[in-house]
Amino acid sequence: MKLKPFKKIHHSSFPPERNRKHPHHVYQSSQYLVQIYLESESLTRITVNSVKRKGSNWQDGITFDELQAIKSAVGYGDSCAVEVYPEDSELINDANMRHLWVLSERPDFAWTRDKNARRI
Repeated sequence: MKLKPFKKIHHSSFPPERNRKHPHHVYQSSQYLVQIYLESESLTRITVNSVKRKGSNWQDGITFDELQAIKSAVGYGDSCAVEVYPEDSELINDANMRHLWVLSERPDFAWTRDKNARRI
């Protein structure tokens, strides 16, 4: 998938966030706003927001191919990442954003192209 180029946003342009951690890096294109958070020494979160509009609302529907291309475009193409789907009781779904959690090591359950690799 071909993405429109991302521009790295300087820290001085970050909007103020109350009671939250500031992003480590922010990238913006005409399609997406991407924020990189260093959650711990071994865990990075990539938060992706669509900037496409559908009427007066933000358009939903960021595809797998788009997320994979975004992950690569912001420097994490060589890393394995996952999305988390929480328990119903913990669900928060009030914004059109997706979160990729970049792992420090490839988990055993991750898909691989190696036909001889262990399958679960």
